[in-house]
Amino acid sequence: MSDLTLPDYDDFDFLLSTQKLPCSASELHGILCGAICGGMAKQSREWLMIIRDFCLDGAVVPDDIVTGLIEIYDLTFAQLQDGELSFQLYLPEDDCAMAERAEAITEWLSGFLGALGVQQVNMQAADEEVRDSFNDLVAISQMDTDLDDDDETFASFEEITEYVRMATIMTFSEFGQKPENQAENVKADGVDGSNKHLFH
Repeated sequence: MSDLTLPDYDDFDFLLSTQKLPCSASELHGILCGAICGGMAKQSREWLMIIRDFCLDGAVVPDDIVTGLIEIYDLTFAQLQDGELSFQLYLPEDDCAMAERAEAITEWLSGFLGALGVQQVNMQAADEEVRDSFNDLVAISQMDTDLDDDDETFASFEEITEYVRMATIMTFSEFGQKPENQAENVKADGVDGSNKHLFH
C-alpha cells in the first residue's frame, strides 16, 4: 500500500499562521473530514467554500494553502477508503501540553460537525450506533480544555482521541463514498465511563 501519511502538522499549522489565517490545521482537517464523511466526492473542491465561509468570512484562500489542503484532502480520502483503518486525526504531537491537545481536538470536532451539517446528512436515518457516536462527538466537542498534564489525564485523552478516530471512520462507512469491496460495518470502540468527565 502506498504511503498515506499526512504532512507534518506543525509545518502546515505554521504555514497557516504566516498567512495570518484565523484557523488551525486541526480545524481545517475537521472540515475536510466532515465533507468527506458527509458524502462529498473525491474530485470535488466544494470544501473550499465551506472553509471560506466557516473560517475566513468568505475571503480567498491563498494558493499555497489550497495546494496543501488538496494534498491533505486526497490523502485523508484515501485513508478512509482503504478499509485498513489507516485514518489519522490531524492533531499536534503527543508531547504538547494537554490543554493544547484538548483545544485542537475541540477545534477539529467543530470543523467536522459543521461540515457534516453543511452536507445535510440524514443522521436520524443512520444506524443506531452511528447516531450514538455522533451524539458523543457533540459532547466531546464541548469538553473542558483546561486539562492537567498527568498520566491519568493523558491516558483518558488518548482513549477519547481513539474514539473520535473510530467514530469518524464509522460515519464515513455510513455516508461517505467508498469502494464496493470495503466493509460496511465498522464498529467504534466505546469510551470507558470513567473518562466521561472529560466531556464536560
